[in-house]
Amino acid sequence: MLAHKAEDEGIAVAENIAGLTGIVNHEVIPSVVYTMPEIAGVGLTEAQAREHGEGKVGKFPMLANSRAKTNRETDGFVKIVADARSDRVLGVHIIASVAGTMIAQAAQAMEFGATSEDIAYTCHAHPTHSEAIKEAAMAVTGKPIHI
Repeated sequence: MLAHKAEDEGIAVAENIAGLTGIVNHEVIPSVVYTMPEIAGVGLTEAQAREHGEGKVGKFPMLANSRAKTNRETDGFVKIVADARSDRVLGVHIIASVAGTMIAQAAQAMEFGATSEDIAYTCHAHPTHSEAIKEAAMAVTGKPIHI
């Protein structure tokens, strides 16, 4: 029931028909609820990660994000769920005015097997909503700088 999932599956089918290798990673399909604020997620929830082993979590409130404050849209947060041993990002969940746009960065990071440290050490433009993803990644190891 997700248009973007169906589009990716359609491309994969066409590639397979053409003799290529069509791929859809169903573990990394983002979902978005278009409310205000928006709700977006990709990958495992915190509870699901704990069922599969030990997870660690970093959370950052939009109230501490400069762009959200400027726009007076400070409701929400970013939560990153990572594997406790490898630090690989297992899931990202966002509640924010632009969560649907922000989740793409998380999906791409997960598609390439990024760790929370990879995200934390990636320079993010300031002031942007996406800085909240960097701060949540930093919070996985207890090192956010704006809270």
